[in-house]
Amino acid sequence: MLWITSQRLIAKHGYSETLFPPQPFANGTVPEGEFYKPAELNVMGELKPLVPKHGNSLMLQYVDPFRSAVATHAEGVVYIDLLSMA
Repeated sequence: MLWITSQRLIAKHGYSETLFPPQPFANGTVPEGEFYKPAELNVMGELKPLVPKHGNSLMLQYVDPFRSAVATHAEGVVYIDLLSMA
């Protein structure tokens, strides 16, 4: 199931040679560059979290790094859809 999801994300959003974001600058800001989609503001004028723009790095968002577990399939599909719309 994860492989199929990964392949579909790569087909839709492309592939990146690196899975990990660039290091933050000394002032703490994160460079958007080729890794992230352009930053957007929410309705309150605050920056939304940066979202990877390539399918294979989006797939890493499917895996929960805090619990080292995979979300249920339904949660993961909804989450990835939300990320890809951002």
